[in-house]
Amino acid sequence: MQAIELAELAAVVAGGWQQWIVPGQQALRIAQQRYWLQARLRHDYWNGCLSTHRQNIQCSNIANRAQSWRAIAPVIEEVLVSEPLTRCLAHLGRVLAERDVASDLSAISHNVMTSHVEARHRCLHLIVFGEGLAVEHHRRLNDVRRILEGYSDNLLSLMPSVMLPDTLSFDHHAVQLAQATANPPISGLVDCHRLRLTSLRIQLRMSLARKLSSVVASTQHNRQIHEAVLAMMPPEMFDSLGVARSALFAKLAAASPESAPVEEPSAIGMTLVKEFRRVEWKARG
Repeated sequence: MQAIELAELAAVVAGGWQQWIVPGQQALRIAQQRYWLQARLRHDYWNGCLSTHRQNIQCSNIANRAQSWRAIAPVIEEVLVSEPLTRCLAHLGRVLAERDVASDLSAISHNVMTSHVEARHRCLHLIVFGEGLAVEHHRRLNDVRRILEGYSDNLLSLMPSVMLPDTLSFDHHAVQLAQATANPPISGLVDCHRLRLTSLRIQLRMSLARKLSSVVASTQHNRQIHEAVLAMMPPEMFDSLGVARSALFAKLAAASPESAPVEEPSAIGMTLVKEFRRVEWKARG
């Protein structure tokens, strides 16, 4: 599994944060522990690769240094690309802690983020001070860094504000301003956050096109982390096909007489739900 899929999963976390704070919908402890364990194993793998690379570029000639940089590039890219998911989960954990929701996600996600930031700093130090890195590769990795920083801050701006935001975002002033001036998540029949997240994912794919290596550094760890995060998510975030629900769809489903209503259903919402059920039953024959 490529790290960009973890970056896209971060958009799912940012778009469905409301479901995490519903009483009785806390993440499973086993999934949380699995997330921490797989993140720790991946961090150890990153540290081993980065330490070996640092020794190689100090003791090798020019040709071997170039080969060493080609080998370590996928690891550096993976550290940068997978960081938005780590930051979104840490932000969500802080939201849960500040709203007194019983969950271990705050402590676990903070620990994972601390390790991830450490690996990030080691990668950036190599990019700036490492010997033998070609100018074009230095520019490419720096572009990847800037793209992911902007993507991460945009995701955090769609989530509620927290205390000490500077420890979670890169430009916390811009994130706080976006949170303060954000449009309502749902405006009429338009899910504004859903459209924004879709646009961010498309822009991310287009921006990173031909900038990432075809080699994946740690496929197995990425898959395990992806599965652990999915296991932590409340089932209400997904429909029967496993597709993430939008906030608008969740609102309409809550208005259904077969669900526990959370607010007074609107006439338009009930009409859409009835039409959806009619089409569904007709498709079933």
